[in-house]
Amino acid sequence: MGRDDERPGLQHVISTTASIRKVAWAEDQGYEAVIQSIPMAPGVEAARLAVRIPVIGMMRASLHAAAVLAGRIAITVSVESHVAGTWKIVRAYGMEHFVTDIRALDLELSDMEAILA
Repeated sequence: MGRDDERPGLQHVISTTASIRKVAWAEDQGYEAVIQSIPMAPGVEAARLAVRIPVIGMMRASLHAAAVLAGRIAITVSVESHVAGTWKIVRAYGMEHFVTDIRALDLELSDMEAILA
């Protein structure tokens, strides 16, 4: 199928069904809310339709928190292929007037693991 950066956002679309199932499981287990910490927030909006508990995506929550603190926001993503998808998410949330730039750090997973070690 190729590398992840050759098909931007595909891994997020594929993971949406599993994410919705896990949120439904959490509701069935009695959880009162779910916070999805995956930055691109795959399935958050769809999961909200599937359950009655709050489903919070870190991207949306972070954008709104930043907008309260500042009038101009810059976002960094790990690789260049995530820039376009992140702009789509920002526009879908109606936050494009706050975000002035989205730039890639051009870090692969192995690079990030080395930095965090």
